[in-house]
Amino acid sequence: MQITKNKVGPCAYELRIGVDADAVARAFARAYREFSEVTRVPGFRPGKAPRKVLERFVNQSRLEEHVMELLAAPALKDALASEKMQSYGETHFEPGDLAEGEPWEFLARVSVEPVVTLGDISGVKVERPVLPVTDDDVERSFEALRRRHAVHQPVEGRGVERGDVVIVKMSIQAEGEDTAEERRSIIPIGENIPGFDEALLGQTPDETREFDLRFPDDYDDASRAGRQAHFVVTVVAVNTRELPEPTDEWMQSLGEASSLAEYREQERLRLRQRFDAYGDEIASSRAISALVEQATIEYPRQMVEEEVDRSLRNLAAELERAHTTYDEYLQMGGLTREQHEDQLEAQADQRIRTRLALREFASQQGLKVTKDETDQAVATTQSLAEASSLPVGRSAAEHTYSLLNQVLHGKVTERLREMMEFVDTDVEGPGAAEEAKGETDA
Repeated sequence: MQITKNKVGPCAYELRIGVDADAVARAFARAYREFSEVTRVPGFRPGKAPRKVLERFVNQSRLEEHVMELLAAPALKDALASEKMQSYGETHFEPGDLAEGEPWEFLARVSVEPVVTLGDISGVKVERPVLPVTDDDVERSFEALRRRHAVHQPVEGRGVERGDVVIVKMSIQAEGEDTAEERRSIIPIGENIPGFDEALLGQTPDETREFDLRFPDDYDDASRAGRQAHFVVTVVAVNTRELPEPTDEWMQSLGEASSLAEYREQERLRLRQRFDAYGDEIASSRAISALVEQATIEYPRQMVEEEVDRSLRNLAAELERAHTTYDEYLQMGGLTREQHEDQLEAQADQRIRTRLALREFASQQGLKVTKDETDQAVATTQSLAEASSLPVGRSAAEHTYSLLNQVLHGKVTERLREMMEFVDTDVEGPGAAEEAKGETDA
């Protein structure tokens, strides 16, 4: 067997494979035997017609196709073994002319498994942000506690004012949605999307107002983010929100602490722990980025296509639930189809490179999930399933896999911390904590 290998792209090769005449002859003989069992030849039972007679009744095109099938698969397997190649995905064939008793040649376009070469990360410096806990941070937490324990008192004789808590009957019909179900809701004035509070100011009980607003691009409900919507709001009742008087006695009644001073100190420590966790997450993310940047990674084009296809299927399901078309989605994002596809490809490329680098690193470092950890993940998933608390759309197997992936990810980041140099860096300025949280979310 003759093999000529030519690299035509990342992890992509063309193999020109030549099969000798004897192998071709054997394949023809086998094909005729198999066809004789299913070809009707007058005067002969199935499988008994002589070869010369059979040839006149066999569909030669179909027979030659079958000969090629008999030859191509084993020849490709031998060629891959000879070249020490591990194929990935589907192989595309381009057959040459076939004639019995003569050598046959065909072209196979083959993608191979990704190739990852990790760089030297020892001594790589990674900045770990140290976020300050300010008095303002503590006071914001304290005021949030007061708001959670506020007492609502009904008011009469006036409309909605800032700071009120309003009971409403409301329907929201976003772009592309056919119907809008009316629901009863409790709305704190001052904590809503831009324009909503202003639309309700002065509104009195039993009064109905209609208005249009656009949901922010970063709205929590992704199916409505960035979309225009029509609101119909009827005020049922208006309440003031009376915050509890901040005293040591009030704090003791909550069981949070024995005094305001003690609570503030506890909250400062809790925020310190939370901000340290943010810093650790950011440092781990930066360490992984450094690992990927130091690595040489090559993978077949099919991996990106599969990743993009998966993203598009997930998006299609979300848009269907939101009664929105793909064209409407693009319009809301100010994107063309080509721009969106480029965006998805860039995101897929980053995910693939990160995944491959982490997988290779874990393999080289001998990092694995233990049987005890697997058993614990299975037990946790089973408990959630029995309580019907599995994440929406997540099967038990998927959830178990996700838990085990988190365990392995933790081992990888811990090993990276051991091998790299993590340097604490003070982060100053207002909003530092929120900026840090945004980096970990990204």
